[in-house]
Amino acid sequence: MPIGVSIVLYRTPVTAVAELLQQLLAQGARLVYLIDNSPKEFDAFKGWVPPPHIIAIIDARNLGYGRANNLAIP
Repeated sequence: MPIGVSIVLYRTPVTAVAELLQQLLAQGARLVYLIDNSPKEFDAFKGWVPPPHIIAIIDARNLGYGRANNLAIP
């Protein structure tokens, strides 16, 4: 059964979770959403281009963990 995964980042560069992303996709995750919940002066995705099946969401506000996860639901 295909699954989707949502990961909220806060002042964490995407490179810190790169291995996790590869493992999720290898295990059958259909989509992985990365939500950057950091302040706008911190760029978690600096110099990184999301590969297929990974969707980066940048809001530039700290919405809180639950509300940030909700951005991936629609």
